[in-house]
Amino acid sequence: MTISRQLAREAREWTYEQLPADVIHEAKRRLIDMLACVIGGYDSPPSQVIQKLIRQVGGPAESTVCGSGERTSAMNAALANGVMLRFTEAMDRSIEGPNGVTSHGHPGEVIPCILAVGERQHATGKDVIAAIVLGYQLMNRLSYAMGGTVAVSRFGWKHEIRAGVILPLIVGKLLGLTEQEMVHAVGISGSFTGELGILDHGSEVVPMARELRIPYAAYQAIFTALMAQNGFEGPDRVFEGHHGFAEVMVGGKIDLDRLTRRDADFNIMYTTTKAYPVNGKLQGQTEALLRLVADHGLTPERIARVKITTSPRVVEHMGDPGTHRYPETKETADQSAYYAAAVAIVDGSVRLALDQFTPERLRDPGLRSVIDRIEVVANPEWRNDKAPTEVEVTTHEGTTYRHRVEHPKGHVLNPMTDAELEDKFRGMSSRFMSEEQMTRIFHAVHGLERSNDIGELTRLLVFAG
Repeated sequence: MTISRQLAREAREWTYEQLPADVIHEAKRRLIDMLACVIGGYDSPPSQVIQKLIRQVGGPAESTVCGSGERTSAMNAALANGVMLRFTEAMDRSIEGPNGVTSHGHPGEVIPCILAVGERQHATGKDVIAAIVLGYQLMNRLSYAMGGTVAVSRFGWKHEIRAGVILPLIVGKLLGLTEQEMVHAVGISGSFTGELGILDHGSEVVPMARELRIPYAAYQAIFTALMAQNGFEGPDRVFEGHHGFAEVMVGGKIDLDRLTRRDADFNIMYTTTKAYPVNGKLQGQTEALLRLVADHGLTPERIARVKITTSPRVVEHMGDPGTHRYPETKETADQSAYYAAAVAIVDGSVRLALDQFTPERLRDPGLRSVIDRIEVVANPEWRNDKAPTEVEVTTHEGTTYRHRVEHPKGHVLNPMTDAELEDKFRGMSSRFMSEEQMTRIFHAVHGLERSNDIGELTRLLVFAG
């Protein structure tokens, strides 16, 4: 039996009833977290470009664009809402198990696609919860099989190459595709997938196109699933075949048995929530600097030098002075160890409202002055994603303050409470929504299994005039 057929069979057999209560609860938490990001990115430049384009090209009134309430095709809605989410850089991250040392990307980005297709199909709340858990399960498992995000990057790809072969299964589940139709959908989409590493490389300026990595794959996945439903055929052996996914994308370095082996647990439980809208590997240094600033009354004028000791991966990906010391784009700024540190020092906060990442703020002389005093160094022994962060701040008076963070707030081993997660939602949404509207969204998500139509939730996400 081919790889794609085994995965298609698993997807078709997946049910809400097999999910334990704690997994259902975590799926709701993931939904609240990702909706916060969708709303937070509503007025971003890439979102406005995509929304304008959607209005130009039109489409059937199947699904809702968050914020505006525009009704468009499920493909367009998944694209628009996905771009909003990705812009914020506040989406979740996964590791392999509670003590995992390998990062597995951002599975929460499947949620805009699930909501768009679910709304098109008038899916129930239970259908959507099951699809979310399945999306995390298969996206993460493919990453496990490939060795994680860093392993994939060695071949020049971003880890979102997973979406092109996994999202057709999730979409197909919601559309009610047959097993063979799912196989065709995966085959078609998988044959035309691939996100180049230049979209987020440590030695390159990160462009707006970064925001399309999973959203564009979602658009394609919906289209190819509909093609398969209407009789279009794709290769059955898209994973293991000659010049297929395994050979071309990762040079054969993939454990196909691991990919098809059904898990005994639910890996959605190993998800990290970001407390700050910066790269996940910068959460620790942000938390450490904010603690030092608050505890010791540190101001930019007092600080002579800042030394951040971190993993080689952070230095490679976020510490290149040529591209990341003085970031030119928002997309580079939220990946910059220098910029994130300077914002924490100058403002005493890194806000979820994203107002610290505007073009004007990127050119702020005050921030640049602090950046000039920041050194980012690697501890060669910290070679995995379990690495801590150490921050050392030396003042002009000669005093040195130090703080180390092992597991920043939101990590699997230091999780946010439900109340803290809702506070994050407020931090990203309050400039658009009243407390009353946010409360209605919380109630809808917490009672999602009682909903007969996911449209009841998506209608609550409209706030623009």
